[in-house]
This record gives sequence, C-alpha cells and structure tokens, in this order.
Amino acid sequence: MQLPSGDCESQDLVAKNFGMRTAYPFLYPPFVREVLATPLSERLGTRDDKKPLLRKIAAELGVPQIAIDRKKKAMQYGSGVHKILVRNIKAIEEELRMKEELKQRKREQAWHPDRSRKQ
Repeated sequence: MQLPSGDCESQDLVAKNFGMRTAYPFLYPPFVREVLATPLSERLGTRDDKKPLLRKIAAELGVPQIAIDRKKKAMQYGSGVHKILVRNIKAIEEELRMKEELKQRKREQAWHPDRSRKQ
C-alpha cells in the first residue's frame, strides 16, 4: 500500500509557498512495517472506540486521560483552520496568483537574457 504521491507533493508545495519544509515521520519504513504488523482491529478499533492504538500510545506518553477519551474530530475543524481558510480564500488565491505571475516573469527573463539587462 502506498500513499499517493500527489498527497505529499501538494503539501510540499503549500509549505514551500510559505517558506517551510515538510517532514513525513509516519512514512519512515521501520515505523510503517511496525504499524502494518499490528492487527487492523487494534489500529482502527470499532465504531464506538476509534483509533485504539493511537489512544494507547497517547496514554503511554502521559497525555491527559480527558484528551485520550475525547471523540475524534478532524484537525482542520477542531483547530479552526478550516474557518480561517474559508474566510481568507480570496486573499490566499490572489497571493498565490501574484507569486505565480512573478515566477513566470522571472522564467521569461531567463529565456531572454538581453531583455533583463539594464540599458
């Protein structure tokens, strides 16, 4: 089983746009082998008890029980990131468009070196 390359690539592009670098510790081969060796029922759990393996690891790391028992909620919704993105999507799109336009101008200048020289 492989993670689609587009998933990491798109995250890399977003991070690069903000001057950041991504890391994927969950793709470290020994970690992947260990997780895949764990029975699926221990990893996923049931409809009422989701992600028991993560909860067990959290307990071993000393995470407060209230956090361990909390119902799973997608990060983008629980953290408010989704609301921020929705409110600011137009500004984000405009910034990305402007950056792409600047990159395109630089590429065009590279292809026409005599145009970029000062006269």
